[in-house]
Amino acid sequence: MEIQVQYRTVYGEERLYPMCENAKRFAQIAGTQTLTYNTVRLVRQLGVSIVELDRRGRVIGELEAA
Repeated sequence: MEIQVQYRTVYGEERLYPMCENAKRFAQIAGTQTLTYNTVRLVRQLGVSIVELDRRGRVIGELEAA
């Protein structure tokens, strides 16, 4: 399984926005609208790969370890 996220800096704070339905579900489970680095770490432990998208929705590559 793979989820897609988009990295953005908002008002100086780093955020990971869920960009697919499964990523949005993980954020809902965590009780947040964005994915925290702790959530990403736990999702990885479940064997899920995390792909980063650019602003146009194109794949940049696998998200580096958080």
